Amino acid sequence: MEPEKIGFIGLGLIGGSIAKTIRRLHPGITLIAYDVDRESLSLAMEEHTIDTAYGELTDDFAGCQYIFLCAPVQNNEDFLEKLSGFAGENCIITDVGTRWPDLKKAAMPTLPLTFWRMSIISSPLLRKQALRLWGSSSSL
Repeated sequence: MEPEKIGFIGLGLIGGSIAKTIRRLHPGITLIAYDVDRESLSLAMEEHTIDTAYGELTDDFAGCQYIFLCAPVQNNEDFLEKLSGFAGENCIITDVGTRWPDLKKAAMPTLPLTFWRMSIISSPLLRKQALRLWGSSSSL
């Protein structure tokens, strides 16, 4: 079953590449993104990579079936805490660069068990963060 809505926390090189690939392969899925870089969000909207851009993390991410944490890894603990307040029980949250054992250990006391059941451990794609959205590609 195809998801209806996917969210991105961070829309640089990695998040942008994943979003572009999803858009190319599944154009009917609603893609939303949060990023502090307004220029990246504007470009992603102009290119129709995403449907909605957010300059702050809101409960609009509650309807996502998947959320990709693609922001700098030092911010993921804070994002997980915020997302745990409104991410649905069936939402799968994954990241692209964190050492999950460290993150899980730090955040475990504050997050419900159902939240951790829906998390996926992943590893970094690559470390070219300086390129941000401009270096992203749907074939990365």
